[in-house]
Amino acid sequence: MEKKISELLNIGEKIEIEIDNEESFLKMKSTVVRVISDSEISVTIPIHQGKVYPLSIGRELDIVFHKENKGRFYFTGEVINRMERGNFKVAIVKKVSDIKYFQRRDFFRFNIVLDMDLEIFENGDVVKKISAVSKDISGGGLRLITKEELAINTVVKCIIFLDDKIIEPFGKVTRCVSLPDVIKKYEVGVCFTGIDEIIRSKIISFIFKSQRKLRKKGLI
Repeated sequence: MEKKISELLNIGEKIEIEIDNEESFLKMKSTVVRVISDSEISVTIPIHQGKVYPLSIGRELDIVFHKENKGRFYFTGEVINRMERGNFKVAIVKKVSDIKYFQRRDFFRFNIVLDMDLEIFENGDVVKKISAVSKDISGGGLRLITKEELAINTVVKCIIFLDDKIIEPFGKVTRCVSLPDVIKKYEVGVCFTGIDEIIRSKIISFIFKSQRKLRKKGLI
């Protein structure tokens, strides 16, 4: 049964607004002003870096909220109107997806094939560079396929091509298994280590945009 806004959100409830801002992934605090219907709510326009964030009409975003003893939920919405109410600005958001249980995108593994290279380190020096393709990626790591067997705890630099961007997070190999029925190919798990938050934000933003494209095509 589809979850309803009116059963989960109330006036004055604190929420998070998540937005893909091209170069970064933003999480901002907001408040429910009114539950208009099971498909529309009005929320306060959030403050970002000391300024009112420009939530333009047509902007797509995620509304994330927590319900005690039920967990965290989210739905994708679209800004359909803006207005002023007293001393604060309000956005009208139309729900454009079902309400779903929330899984942090930091750790949500998004299945996707991406071309990439791996630089293999020993004693702090690069000793080899190999080609690979990803199986999935998250803000915390990835799984990849390569022809090289890699030892657990091997330090690597992942050179990943995300759309028109290249990111280069460091990581450690956490698993390496031979693929059955495939000659000399291995599935390798890599956990990012000491990843720069700007790079993590770019990965999460990429996942957000990719999910949005699939959602518009009705594939998720």
